[in-house]
Amino acid sequence: MLFRSVSGSSGGHSRTARRLRFGALTLVILVAVIASATILNVLASRLNRRFDVTATGEHQLAPRSLALLGALNEPHEVIIAADVSSLPARARQDARDVLDRFVASGQGRFTFRVIDFATQAGRTEYADLLRSLSTQDAAGIAAGREAVESGARKAAAIANDLAREIAPGLSQLAGSFTASSAEATRLLGRLEASAGECSLIARDLAAAVSGTTALLEQTIEGVSLPASEEAATRLLAPLSQAARMLVMTEATLRDLARVQPAAAATANRAADALRERRETCDAASDQLQRLPRTDARLVADAIARSATVLVRGPRREGSTMPSVRALPFEQIFPNQATLESTGLASADLRRRAEDLIAAALGVLRDPNPPIVVLAHAEPALSDKRVQLFQALTDRLVRGGIDVVEWNLLASSEPPALTRLDPSDSRPKVFLFRGPDTTQAAGASGEPSGLDRHRQVAAAAALIVSQGHGVLLSIGPSIVPVSTQPDAMDAALSPFGLAVRSDRVLLSEVRQGSQRQVLTDTFPTVTESTNPIAPSIRGLPVLMPWPVAFTTSAQAAVILEVPSRPETWGESSWMGYRLVPRAQRAFVQDAPKFDEGRDDRHGPWPVAVAAERTLDSGATQRLVAVGSNDWLIDPVTTMSQGNVDGRATLTAPGNLELVESSVRWLARQDGLIGATASARGVPLVVPIADGTLTLLWWTLVAGMPLGILLLGVLVRWLRG
Repeated sequence: MLFRSVSGSSGGHSRTARRLRFGALTLVILVAVIASATILNVLASRLNRRFDVTATGEHQLAPRSLALLGALNEPHEVIIAADVSSLPARARQDARDVLDRFVASGQGRFTFRVIDFATQAGRTEYADLLRSLSTQDAAGIAAGREAVESGARKAAAIANDLAREIAPGLSQLAGSFTASSAEATRLLGRLEASAGECSLIARDLAAAVSGTTALLEQTIEGVSLPASEEAATRLLAPLSQAARMLVMTEATLRDLARVQPAAAATANRAADALRERRETCDAASDQLQRLPRTDARLVADAIARSATVLVRGPRREGSTMPSVRALPFEQIFPNQATLESTGLASADLRRRAEDLIAAALGVLRDPNPPIVVLAHAEPALSDKRVQLFQALTDRLVRGGIDVVEWNLLASSEPPALTRLDPSDSRPKVFLFRGPDTTQAAGASGEPSGLDRHRQVAAAAALIVSQGHGVLLSIGPSIVPVSTQPDAMDAALSPFGLAVRSDRVLLSEVRQGSQRQVLTDTFPTVTESTNPIAPSIRGLPVLMPWPVAFTTSAQAAVILEVPSRPETWGESSWMGYRLVPRAQRAFVQDAPKFDEGRDDRHGPWPVAVAAERTLDSGATQRLVAVGSNDWLIDPVTTMSQGNVDGRATLTAPGNLELVESSVRWLARQDGLIGATASARGVPLVVPIADGTLTLLWWTLVAGMPLGILLLGVLVRWLRG
């Protein structure tokens, strides 16, 4: 009995001890797990890494965005100023995702912040921002105020002269002479009318001058920010009217002196006086048009209009370029109705936001963005009947590149660029698009396609001789090169290039007994080290009716059509070109390879980049593409439709090739790279056959065998 009692007591203590040991062990394990989880979270927040397995790199920044971030030497920030609660949740999240990627890749030189106007803290932060910018722009603000005040004084003096001297003087002059002819009668009547116009313009000038005071004293959120540009705009309109009226009246007085000898001396003196007043008007207008643009006012004006997204960079010493760019708010934060009606996918929103931010960073980084002169000889574009280059223009403008049209049918002289580049410091790139040589002369007198092709070629050769960067788009020619070299060779030959424009690269496809000849091709991107090639690698580039080049050792081949049995260079292509695209599949006598006349010796270079050294020692660059339709809207905007609610372009590489070529020609190699908008629908990278087999055996046999081995190991450890 005693034995049992003692034994039972001992068993109870043993069980209690085991419970304590298990409890302590559980507590230790729990603490260890919590500590491990905490450490892992801290490490993950500091050393986080995201892995993107989509073929298009959907969840990472595009190469061009990364290149821009890598080139930043000073801090940049994005400022979102809006009533945040009114923005769709999906748009907010998509924008946040993109901004987080920029911050993660910006190496501490890229940040963003949100100013929420719905809160008092947001209003205070906005005021602090304006105060900071106004301090930074103090010199520019003062210069703008001084320029407007000086212009206002000159405008007031002109208004006084118009009302008190010129208007009465013209009336007196018109009434003091008797007309000696019908022409003199007409001129004297015009002087009377000018006197009345002087009074009206004087009144408008005086009103504009009186309104400048309030504009120059304007404050926003308690910060003094003179509305100098608005004041200048109000003054410029009546000053322009005054200058125009003075020019016309001076001409009238000169004519009167010629036809009315008795009035010659008086009329000429009056004309000289008017010229002096007109020169004063021009000086005042010129001063007002050159107002410095301050970041503080740019931000205030942008936010006053609506909610906005701003990209702010450092103020460059001596630069007159703004250090703030306003982005189209609705492109980044579309409203809910737009999201629902367009079915816009989140990936499209993110790509659009990334491209806009990257473009703004590029503009802020480069104080001298390129100017592209788009040269053509298309009659349909003369009266704006059609749009051929809208997508191209929009793409370049979004990147801060100005585009100027040069219609060679209207003028053989290049357009003046002094307004865009008064200091002649910005690089110029000339883009020439060769016409369709199969087009006949127009009924209203337009030259034939071949004549217009020669006109474009002559202009391109002139620009090449001047040393500018040139992008040539050359289509097929109806003139055999064996008889007469293509006119474009005058621009190509200095670089050791020539175009074989009399042979079009065609290919055939067969489906059963059906044979179809294709005139469009997707060329292959080469392994060239020229930076243009990597920027479009992996992106489809569509080239309708391509022709090939004869290259030299110093030329880099960017795109080529590989040698394939179904592809050849066709010499008798003109009849097939005249067949509408929709009917070509039904043509019975479509072109066929002819051993004696055609070419099957590929590969064929269809896009090349070349450099040469000029006599001055400088280098000149040229890019030539063997298609004249690859950059027009019907090709660059061609869509495969929507995939999972996302628009997919057929040839996203075309516009990438345009911008990369322009950047290379402008010597902005650091800005070359594929943009986010070039990406298609994200796809998981295809798994190789060997890897797929390994995964299959791992799932089928590896997991059961692993469990079995684990059991054996446990049994062995327990003995």
